[in-house]
Amino acid sequence: MAGGRCGDNRLPRLILRLLGAPQIELNEQAIATDRRKAIALLAYLAVTGSRHSRETLAALFWPDYDQSQAFAYLRRTVWELNHALGEGWIESDRDTVGLTNGSEWQLDVSRFLELTNQWKAAVNGSGDAIDLLSEAVSMYRGDFLAGFTLRDSPDFDEWQVFQSENLRRRFGEALETLAGGYRERGDLDSAIDVARRWLALDPLNEPAHRELMRLYIKAGQRSAALRQYEECVRILHEELNVSPEPETTELYKQIKDSTRRAVQGLKVNEQPSSRLRPSNLPKPSTPFIGREKELAEILSLLADPNCRLLTLAGSGGIGKTRLSIRAAETQLDDYPHGVYFVSLAPLYSTDSLLLAIADTIGFTFYGRSARGETVQDPKLQLLEYLREKKMLLVMDNFEHLLDSAELLAKIAAAAPMVKFLVTSRERLNLPGEWVLDIQGMSYPDDGPSEAWEAYPAVELFLQSARRAQANFVLANSDRLHINRICQLVDGMPLGIELAAAWVKMMSCQEIAQEIEKSLDFLMTSLRGVPERHRSIRAVFEHSWNLMSEGEREALRRLSVFRCGFQREAAGRVAEATLARLSALTDKSILRRGPSGRWDLHEVLKQYAAAKLDETPAEKTDTNQRHSEYYLGLLGQLNGKLRGPAAREAIEQIEEEYENIRLAWSWAV
Repeated sequence: MAGGRCGDNRLPRLILRLLGAPQIELNEQAIATDRRKAIALLAYLAVTGSRHSRETLAALFWPDYDQSQAFAYLRRTVWELNHALGEGWIESDRDTVGLTNGSEWQLDVSRFLELTNQWKAAVNGSGDAIDLLSEAVSMYRGDFLAGFTLRDSPDFDEWQVFQSENLRRRFGEALETLAGGYRERGDLDSAIDVARRWLALDPLNEPAHRELMRLYIKAGQRSAALRQYEECVRILHEELNVSPEPETTELYKQIKDSTRRAVQGLKVNEQPSSRLRPSNLPKPSTPFIGREKELAEILSLLADPNCRLLTLAGSGGIGKTRLSIRAAETQLDDYPHGVYFVSLAPLYSTDSLLLAIADTIGFTFYGRSARGETVQDPKLQLLEYLREKKMLLVMDNFEHLLDSAELLAKIAAAAPMVKFLVTSRERLNLPGEWVLDIQGMSYPDDGPSEAWEAYPAVELFLQSARRAQANFVLANSDRLHINRICQLVDGMPLGIELAAAWVKMMSCQEIAQEIEKSLDFLMTSLRGVPERHRSIRAVFEHSWNLMSEGEREALRRLSVFRCGFQREAAGRVAEATLARLSALTDKSILRRGPSGRWDLHEVLKQYAAAKLDETPAEKTDTNQRHSEYYLGLLGQLNGKLRGPAAREAIEQIEEEYENIRLAWSWAV
């Protein structure tokens, strides 16, 4: 076991993933920090597995500062780690700093080394050896601390390079052996996949080229074997200006002349072996409910060859992720190179997005050539890899990476058979993007009916209630209150689930009353729920943090409207321009109906109203504007009631009745 408490079977609280871009996870939640020195210090302490003197660490990480300054920076960095992780993980005293030995933590580097050591002790080619190597290879997301460097700490960079090269060498040995093990077992598809990864480590590796050529022949893919030789010739010429080794050339001649028996006595199977389509789609723990109309629309768009990038846009908690997974599950047979789910929530930059895609689809960047030069830009490597792939990539939670969306456009241009299904609170605004707005689940408008339980929102509430309390029994009196709950959250699946969880302590009537009082009631303490979905407030806070200050002010002021508003009213009352209304609509904050009328999700309106309460002067001004506008409108409409436009005036009064009533209440 890598890390503390090697004999403890309990799940670790802290997980450090340093193979690939560094990732820190505490209690199943990603820990993000932009302090590179803090990440580097944590990595150094974890990998070395020992305590170090403050003098050594100060000199390693701050070599350009005098000792007193370096010590001060070290103290600050230790504090930052304690702040990010919580107390108890970093042990420090007057002289030394280390990672607590008795804590519950895992390090992927240690586990990788442990597995490869166990493999060397096992019988080569045995089932145990293959299982050990398979696990080790699956852990290797990329080179040690990929994309990470400390330019002002050359000794740390040198240590990082040494670790990276050692781990990379072990990884190459594991891939070579694993490819052979799968070949002997007859699992040619797995052997080919592993051999490709082995070659990706070093494209100049002729034994890897030859292994792939032999595997292709054995799998009946003669043309692929010939193309592999051509690729070997090309890259050797471009990188070293040399020809392939005689052994490689001889193998090529044997394949070309179809002398299959000469190829190490391998019998060629003319039909490529089949396998399950590769996929990493999450397995939801609860049944999928409703959404037949939305699912049909998604599948229709995915079937359209012109739709290469489809964005499911909607507010947080509206069910975009679950819907995207369900849609992707139906596509497994249509994408021979895989249907993959890329979780974007913990990412923060274009580089991290690039690494996340590569990590998810199992692509390893080439690194350096035999001369120590970078073989190719990582982005170009990925584009080249995807060029002939037929693949569906589900990109989940894209809203905070909009500046990186151009990468999807580049992939779409380079790889014509790759499609994207994106979930986001805001549209990506890319050329060629198709957008499907996702709203809440349907619920009955006028109370219970004969088909009441068939409404998806009601069905979800009942299912969630029975999970929370197995002996939950629906009483006739509950129906009106459940309907009210669904109305209050406007069919939002997350809101429904959070509300239903309270049936173990409260009646449905009490739940509805609590939601009306405060949206803070809608929260959960269940383990495994992402932080942004632990409460409705957390959902809206995430969206709030992604808005500009002008958008926040407009949203605060727009919360005074009742039952929607027209564009003119938004401008007069909230000073919201058409551009601002459009931006908030793109962010799934506002909704615009067929008549051109805008409105806010009921629970989001409650959140925005609370924000307006925090600015009393702005609230008073907004209420005054609202009252003046609608009382003025009422005066205009009153003058039309006796003329030819009477019917139109009556309809407009009915449409704005709630706003007029609120305006009158404020005025008196």
